[in-house]
Amino acid sequence: MGVAFGRFFPIAAYETVQPAIIQREGREVEGMDFAVRIANDGRVIECLAVGITDCSADFGAEGLEVAVLGIGYPLYAELFPQHVAAYEQQFK
Repeated sequence: MGVAFGRFFPIAAYETVQPAIIQREGREVEGMDFAVRIANDGRVIECLAVGITDCSADFGAEGLEVAVLGIGYPLYAELFPQHVAAYEQQFK
């Protein structure tokens, strides 16, 4: 299993949940189940959890970050082969 994080590029529907995300300041927002899609082909990334940090009030669009936790194998290896290779290299 792996973890990935980076800049969040929301779809228009994010505006409906954005106030709750900002209000909870990084804590879990109950009743929300997010899906993460691969931008270039639209596949859903199966994972255990998704976290969104929204500091857009202070930093604009660059203040949005997403963390995707528990990405399973083999998808993680497909998406991030360089990370898997670096991890495996530690044990050689």
